[in-house]
Amino acid sequence: MNGIDLERVWDAQANYLPGLESAVKRLSEYLERKSKRKD
Repeated sequence: MNGIDLERVWDAQANYLPGLESAVKRLSEYLERKSKRKD
């Protein structure tokens, strides 16, 4: 793998990860509410 490909992958991750993080946060909040409602 050359430097250009690595840079492109890094840029893609930098753009992708914040969205993924917020999606995971929303999912965990949703699951928390769901489990609380069940109790």
